[in-house]
Amino acid sequence: MSDLIKNLMVIDETDYHEQSGTRFLSSHRLQACREANDCKAFWDGQQLEDTQGFLRFGRMVHLYTLEGPESFFEQHTVIGGPQGPRGGYKAPHEITAAEAQEWKNKNNGSDWVTPRELQKLQGMAESAWRCGNKFLESGWAELTARSVIRGVHCQGRIDWISESGGGCIVDLKTTRSIKMLPGQIAKFGYLNQMAFYQMLYCLATNQDPPDVYILGVEKQKPFASKLIKCEQYKLDEKRKTNLCWIDRLRFYLQQQKGGKQWTKAQKILA
Repeated sequence: MSDLIKNLMVIDETDYHEQSGTRFLSSHRLQACREANDCKAFWDGQQLEDTQGFLRFGRMVHLYTLEGPESFFEQHTVIGGPQGPRGGYKAPHEITAAEAQEWKNKNNGSDWVTPRELQKLQGMAESAWRCGNKFLESGWAELTARSVIRGVHCQGRIDWISESGGGCIVDLKTTRSIKMLPGQIAKFGYLNQMAFYQMLYCLATNQDPPDVYILGVEKQKPFASKLIKCEQYKLDEKRKTNLCWIDRLRFYLQQQKGGKQWTKAQKILA
């Protein structure tokens, strides 16, 4: 095994999310505390309801782009999907949970991709591959880094670790317009997230801090892409902020008394 990924793990996405907040601190849980300015937000483990299909499509973009078409079709084996009364395929926001489950029951649990979605995925992936260039030539997708930070068990699922880029981290983001990407980086705390991943990667692999890039790609034609390198001094600043919040969270968890919350807190604390 390459030293670039030693001690990193392949963990199913569902299992990863189920263990965030029950056994490990994730970047999203840390972000929730930071945005609410309250450590109680750590326990808010409600799953987002994907009524518009955004999360589903985002997962497909990551899978097709980073793991490749072959891996994609192993998991999305059917080109089609639930149909409307007049024929044609329903848009994601038109599909009820019952219809989605009925589809999977009839198709051996397989997910689907509509012809229109597939065409969009192919356009986005080709644009990202051109823009990512040498960094996406060889590497590893969706590996999980785990470590204890300031007495708290933490985990991060890294989109892409580039072997051809000497271990640099590439995080794939989708956007409505590539012009909006810098604003999204600031608005959604992406630099805090990247600093968290970089820190976990270093601790897990005993490597020096790798370069970190955000690769943005548009969700509509012309599917423009942009590769942004995260400046290390900014990542250092965000790492300090993250560490302050991890300290606050550890103190908060240590104060929990009785009940299920304390049982969870004991698992998260080292």
